[in-house]
Amino acid sequence: MTHPRMPPIKTETINGTPFFALQASAQPVALRRVRDRWALPGLLAVGLVACGGDGEWPPTTVGQSILSKAVTAVTLQNPGGGFTPAPPAGSKCLVGGRMFTVPLATGTVAYTKCIGDGVVPYMPMSGSRTLTDAELGDVKAQLAKLTVVKPPDACITDVPMLTVLVETSTTVQSYADDGFPCQVKDKPFLSRSVISDVMGKLDTLTK
Repeated sequence: MTHPRMPPIKTETINGTPFFALQASAQPVALRRVRDRWALPGLLAVGLVACGGDGEWPPTTVGQSILSKAVTAVTLQNPGGGFTPAPPAGSKCLVGGRMFTVPLATGTVAYTKCIGDGVVPYMPMSGSRTLTDAELGDVKAQLAKLTVVKPPDACITDVPMLTVLVETSTTVQSYADDGFPCQVKDKPFLSRSVISDVMGKLDTLTK
């Protein structure tokens, strides 16, 4: 079953390569502020945005956990691709693509996964699952380990960049994994290995 907050999936391309994107809802939407930029709530760049009231900026200082009291939802995304075999013709997503949105109040995880076996075309599959209280507590504990870090001097290649979007009731903040300081100059960084751990846990919980 598709989560009610997730708009229909469509295929987008960058230099001819498909990647995850969410189609904006046909309903009128208001612009939301993402730090010093504006974004449409239905349009996916690195996550999913929702509405809200009062709030505060998510943490951006090195050493701070992203899981402040004001945070209402967290989205984690791996766009897939990197050093992997080319997907079969007709594929609509890249190998390894995953996206999870966790509303902290309800614990109903919305996900999109790129499913395929290298023979049939890879296709995005969307769904949702409501976590038990214990599972949600475990996920929150994992999310709390995501702290803003100073990126290393070296940059990694041949892997997709992992991204995290943290939402409060009025604002959203995007983060990049710390393997991409050469490409990313306008976002705070989080540990790639910790992001991978959280996504691995969410992947298991939504199987």
